[in-house]
Amino acid sequence: MRDFVPPCQAACPAFTDVQGYVALTALGRFTEAYDVARLTNPFSNSCGYICFRPCEQNCRRASVDQPISIMELKRAAAAFGEACGPDPESASNGQFHMQRRNLGGEAKRIAIIGAGPAGLTAAQDLVAAGHKVTVFEREPKAGGMLRLTIPNYRLPDTALDCDINEVAATGVKIKYGQELGKDFSIDELRADNDGVIIATGLPFSRSLPVFPTEGDNVYTAIPFLKAVKAGNPPALKSRVIVVGGGNVAIDVARTAVRLGAKEVNLVCLESRDKMPAHDWEIEEAAAEGVNLNCCLGPSKLVSSGASVEGLTCQAVSRVFNEEGRFDPQFVPDKFLTVAGETVIVSIGQGRDTSALRSAEVDITKEQPRDVFMAGEFATGPGSAIGAVQNGHVVAAAVAAFLTGKPAAVYEPAVLADLPERMRPLVPARQRRTGMTRPSADRVRDFELFEPGLTEVEAAREGLRCMACLSGAVVDPEKCIACLTCVRVCPFEIPKIGADNVAVIDTAECQACGLCATECPAGAITLRRGQEERLLDEAVAAAAAAKQVDFYCMNRLYNDADELPQGHTIVPAMCIGQVSELLMLEALRAGAAKVNVSLCPEEGCFFGTARDRTIARVASVQATLTELGLEPAMIAIKE
Repeated sequence: MRDFVPPCQAACPAFTDVQGYVALTALGRFTEAYDVARLTNPFSNSCGYICFRPCEQNCRRASVDQPISIMELKRAAAAFGEACGPDPESASNGQFHMQRRNLGGEAKRIAIIGAGPAGLTAAQDLVAAGHKVTVFEREPKAGGMLRLTIPNYRLPDTALDCDINEVAATGVKIKYGQELGKDFSIDELRADNDGVIIATGLPFSRSLPVFPTEGDNVYTAIPFLKAVKAGNPPALKSRVIVVGGGNVAIDVARTAVRLGAKEVNLVCLESRDKMPAHDWEIEEAAAEGVNLNCCLGPSKLVSSGASVEGLTCQAVSRVFNEEGRFDPQFVPDKFLTVAGETVIVSIGQGRDTSALRSAEVDITKEQPRDVFMAGEFATGPGSAIGAVQNGHVVAAAVAAFLTGKPAAVYEPAVLADLPERMRPLVPARQRRTGMTRPSADRVRDFELFEPGLTEVEAAREGLRCMACLSGAVVDPEKCIACLTCVRVCPFEIPKIGADNVAVIDTAECQACGLCATECPAGAITLRRGQEERLLDEAVAAAAAAKQVDFYCMNRLYNDADELPQGHTIVPAMCIGQVSELLMLEALRAGAAKVNVSLCPEEGCFFGTARDRTIARVASVQATLTELGLEPAMIAIKE
């Protein structure tokens, strides 16, 4: 039987264990959450600001109310898990250590051209596999287009620095100020290395014959954004026209607003609902005063001498043909002139192949076996997380080439949507997203416009996760068909099958753990092993302090409590997971007092968990009395 994964994880190009780090943020364990997020995504810190969130678009919680704010929780994991120390230039803080895998052969030398997300992801993978990797970067800092063009109000340099420092700390060597075709050739790299990866991205902006070469207040997107990031923004006129409907065009328009343009008009071929930019990016731009002029194609630049006065556009009747191919059609004799003194063209990007025609082979036409292409250089325009995914793929291809062993293929099945029966049974909870600065305030500077969640808000948002595929598993050899699981489940999920063995539907289970805790035969466990985790933490806490507090994290939803801190706290996703054995184990390990902090009566997320926990505490108190011990050693804490 194929493994199953939650749809959020399957949708992530990097196949990140979303449910894993979301669960850890819900417990306030941000450092561990960061480690999980970064395990398959070296740019998890940066993606916490700029990811296009395919995981959220596939979150099963959306059928109940709204999807989990997964991107925000990734960001919170890095921020509160102290992903980087106070000095962003410092080396890794040691929280993450890439496990090296011995390939059983001699380490090979690999050269990578380009220190963007794809190049550095491939580099980290190959170093982890035991190879020696050198990355050649033209710019003085790594990060590729994330560094050079994404505005600081979306992605702060400190987050990107953190990701790159963590990659470098795994053993990846980065040489800066090294440009292909100037400081080295492709032939030299091939001669000195066993494999070469080209990951130089798409550094060129495309234009149209309608527009002259850059100058006279006509710019293209990439040079414009690079100049702004470098601190040398061009002097814009009061009215700016941006041509294009993608995310880069939105960045250009919002940047123009921040540079002081009094009016910014974005002109694009597509209708509003077909624009390639993400909906939230478009909405943010509109809130900042960017005017959307859809279904228009540039026809003629209006100018007087060297002065731009506007852009005449023709109405568009369609952008793609019946086969889905780009084939714009225009409405005859229907034109509109958009006024403006500055035009910035953002209609696409291109790669630089000028230095790839070597003495041995023209790599643009014939790709040698030892040369690989990665990231947007290979795939065309995409996302940062898409570049990370492609970096993994290319690293696996290089490793297969070097070792002669085919790359492993893992194709798990995806968990189906939440069944209709379950949707009304799961309590609705308010979605939390990071605070957004008012538009009138944020357009005045390039400071981060979304400050993000607080620690408590992040934990509360993590608690909304339905823990898909982390639920109960029945051991048929131990099941005694006693019906206990059937009686205690707040969602009526367990059934007794034809062979008198309990059956728990993976697609429905909410991982509260009540059945596992109450099962007298010990036949039920949770996939993520919460019981073992709580036991370990209880022992550790008792060894360090004389008091243990099993704390129901769902209290955060009803109280103004701060996130619980201290070595005595043992957080639980559901207090129903705290068994009598755990309470006694804490005492046995040396605790003088054990508190069981319940969620409020009206706020118990898992139905009978609160009442059953109270009964469990009473049972332990009775046991202590029989043993001649003080029953007050264990107590309920409201």
